[in-house]
Amino acid sequence: NVSQASQTYGKILAVSGFCELLCSPVLGVLSDRFGRRPVLLAASLAACVDYALVGLAPTSTTWLYVGKIFAGSTLAALSMLHAYIADRTPPDQRARGYGLLGATFATGFTIGPTVGGFLGRSVGLRVPVAIASIAMLFNFLYVLFLLPESLPQTNRTGPIPWSRVNPVGALRILTSSETLTRLALMLFCAEMGKQIVNSTWVHYAHIVFGWHTFQNG
Repeated sequence: NVSQASQTYGKILAVSGFCELLCSPVLGVLSDRFGRRPVLLAASLAACVDYALVGLAPTSTTWLYVGKIFAGSTLAALSMLHAYIADRTPPDQRARGYGLLGATFATGFTIGPTVGGFLGRSVGLRVPVAIASIAMLFNFLYVLFLLPESLPQTNRTGPIPWSRVNPVGALRILTSSETLTRLALMLFCAEMGKQIVNSTWVHYAHIVFGWHTFQNG
């Protein structure tokens, strides 16, 4: 049932987004208190577990929800990459660092779906997920053994106040400036539109164009 599948996938995305909303302020505060590496380690491990659960999941969707709870709870740790660049580069080089980071993401977004679609069609739908889980395991090992901490002890914050780990309280900063409020509204609309398309695109393309795994990738 295509309609039911779209609804289920939308719910899974919503669970992930809700967990990200709850945990984003916590991860940001923890990274300021204990450093960037612990948060990046947690994010890599959670993504590895998420993909492993998806790859091993039986016909029940329960495992998919559990995996997205893991991933969504640490998804905001991707913002730690920007904090890492800010820690390690002088102000006049940060724009270049952010640009290179964006280019790296774009490369992954270009190659990943193509490879995943090809493998999904040629070998099986679980194979791309297994490869993604292995890739995140390599990420975890890289951060654990090779990536240095970027935030020195002298720049870390003290005790963590409740107001900074409360999602509602943390969002209040968006109302402190009219520019921030407008920017947040713009990003909210853009992200909502993107997720609406993501939850239906594969089914739409299959019905209208007859596309399958490789074409969608």
